[in-house]
Amino acid sequence: WEAVALLARAPGIDLERANAREETALMLVALRGQLALARQLLDAGAEPNRPGWTALHYAAISGNLDLVSLLIERNAYIDAASPNGTTPLMMAAREKRGEVAQFLLDEGADPTPRNTAGLSAADYFERTGATAMAATTRERARQFEATYGTVQSPRRVAPAAGVNASISDM
Repeated sequence: WEAVALLARAPGIDLERANAREETALMLVALRGQLALARQLLDAGAEPNRPGWTALHYAAISGNLDLVSLLIERNAYIDAASPNGTTPLMMAAREKRGEVAQFLLDEGADPTPRNTAGLSAADYFERTGATAMAATTRERARQFEATYGTVQSPRRVAPAAGVNASISDM
């Protein structure tokens, strides 16, 4: 970790350079729950968002709530979808990280998506035996869907009275 800290301070270092598995330094320190190093990398300009797996997915696996919070503060996309559609909330659930999952839900994470295996965050909690968190997540999913719909089926809202329904009417 000392080498990572030294390299993060070195001028000209490409903080977005990925390894053969498409993992950046920020992702790897997030996976290991290294809060101070993650902060240093972010301060040096590391990007928390990228297509596919993200540092937030990895931080959710680590269970380090402070690190998850830091990434959210630094504009990490809370509902980032991996190539198979897995979100950070699903990763927290899969690893039985209830405190992290609750934080993500409280910060507005969408509990409704399913990944390509057909599993939601609630399903992952159920699989790990965390039935209370599964029930909580399912309830939050019901509330979220009633308010916003889902990615597959967004909720349509009627225009307010006196507002044209179509831009072509202008």
